[in-house]
Amino acid sequence: MKEKMDIKEDARQIAQFNSEVSYKRREKTVKRGTGKGAYHEQLVTEVYGVCALDTYAAYGKPGHDKDKHKKSFKANPINAIVVTQWQSHSYGWEKSKVFVTNMDVSQDPMVALEVYEKRSIIENSLFRQTKQSLNLKYPIKKTKEGMYVHLFFTMSVFALINAYRGWTEKEYSMMKNGQECGLERFWKRLKVENRNKVIIFVNQVYGILDVAECMLLLNVKVKDFEKLEATRREILTKWNLHEAKPFPSAASEVKPT
Repeated sequence: MKEKMDIKEDARQIAQFNSEVSYKRREKTVKRGTGKGAYHEQLVTEVYGVCALDTYAAYGKPGHDKDKHKKSFKANPINAIVVTQWQSHSYGWEKSKVFVTNMDVSQDPMVALEVYEKRSIIENSLFRQTKQSLNLKYPIKKTKEGMYVHLFFTMSVFALINAYRGWTEKEYSMMKNGQECGLERFWKRLKVENRNKVIIFVNQVYGILDVAECMLLLNVKVKDFEKLEATRREILTKWNLHEAKPFPSAASEVKPT
């Protein structure tokens, strides 16, 4: 909820001073770091449930609040949860987070918070990443079929990137305090590590080489690669390749009569 909204302040006041509101505390122990520097940290979350608030006029069908200034107007009741501490980060009452919900919060407000946490993961890890990093919002074609293809292809690439990230997390040392780094940072790191590589296709076979090695094999002189210590033969041996035989010239194919 935005600041200075009546329902937000009402929920805070009721949660703070009304002893009949529901309350839930969650304690979760997580591992931080790796190896000898690993340690365990306890994360605490506290949430209050406030029921049947009637100061959110916009809750209802479209146009429901058009008569909100009339005396006869009746707002639809809605519930709210007030988070004063999330994963050991204390907000206090003045800066506590307020979320409105139509879920039941009279017994266990933590259920509604956990649903919102899962929703935020979808929003931040899926929607934002696919829009910002994979250009989901810029389809090549804006036809119905084009949108379907673009959406399917983007989601497929997103799934493959995450699978690859999970597989290479340890190899690329992408752990920070025991937590994975996120797709965007991994994507940038991967680009940096592979920007000097090229992929070469020959029929159904392909190979990934460093640019310097590729230029040397092609007998292309590049100023920045003059200090490359490896020889042509060493590069071929490294990748289990063989020197290609030169094609016979047209003159060599002509038989004397």
